[in-house]
Amino acid sequence: MTTIAIYINATIFTAIALLHFYWAMGGKRFSEGVLPVKNDGTPSFVPGFFATIVVAFGLLGFALLTFAKLGDFDIWLSPKIVAYGNYAITAIFALRAIGDFYYVGFFKKIKNTTFAKKDTAIYSPLCLIISALSLVIILNS
Repeated sequence: MTTIAIYINATIFTAIALLHFYWAMGGKRFSEGVLPVKNDGTPSFVPGFFATIVVAFGLLGFALLTFAKLGDFDIWLSPKIVAYGNYAITAIFALRAIGDFYYVGFFKKIKNTTFAKKDTAIYSPLCLIISALSLVIILNS
């Protein structure tokens, strides 16, 4: 079960990272409804090239930390760093699923925008799944 969880999470992280690289290079597909918006429809923030690239590399780092639980990178990554990294992944995605109580997460106040609907249906549940799988990986390693 742990190996399956590792492959699922690493695949999710890699796919989302590739999507962020695509957006950073100017791609527009799949970009509708991915940013939180205010009640008036204006984005709460607009990430630029650098921020999008940082997120993409961060997601690839999460994929690496997840794969590292298989023990294949013990020469390059300390098992302590891998363990703490996976605890961080679990916490980050659990907190993202809970949200900021305004724009994102299961407990958001703004619920009628395109982003909010996608967040409720896709983004927050995906974060909860990632967090749960990360917990499975931690507890069974």
